[in-house]
Amino acid sequence: MLTVYSVKGLAILLLAGVLPASSAPVLVDTLLDQGVVHRDAGRPGKAAVAFAAAAALRPSDPDVWNALGEPALQSRDLDRAQAAFLKALAFDARHYYARLGLGRVLMERGDPAGAALRFDQAARSRPNAALPAFYLGRALEAKGTPEAAKRA
Repeated sequence: MLTVYSVKGLAILLLAGVLPASSAPVLVDTLLDQGVVHRDAGRPGKAAVAFAAAAALRPSDPDVWNALGEPALQSRDLDRAQAAFLKALAFDARHYYARLGLGRVLMERGDPAGAALRFDQAARSRPNAALPAFYLGRALEAKGTPEAAKRA
């Protein structure tokens, strides 16, 4: 008899020790894929559930924590987004996307100086990327330094 479980149900069974640990890599990738689909379809709540389950299975993976920050930011849950991006940075202090995400949270919180620092770090780690320069310019403009914003 074939039993079909939801992805969330599989995560619970794996965490409870019912499924072997060898199931974890495939399950985490499935959860991440599911989260991306929900996030991109504008369902941040469902994305957060999938990413949170992945984080429970792979708690020291900065990419998973960064993924969890995105739907929180999308749904304007700034506390949860900031916590997730900080967790990603705790595991990888140079995580490019977590720096961008944290900078976006800080901009939303009205801290353009803190945001500019994160965007500048991201820009330095990927000098050819346009996105951190764009966000850095916006942060510097909000900070009241229009000439620096133009240079960014």
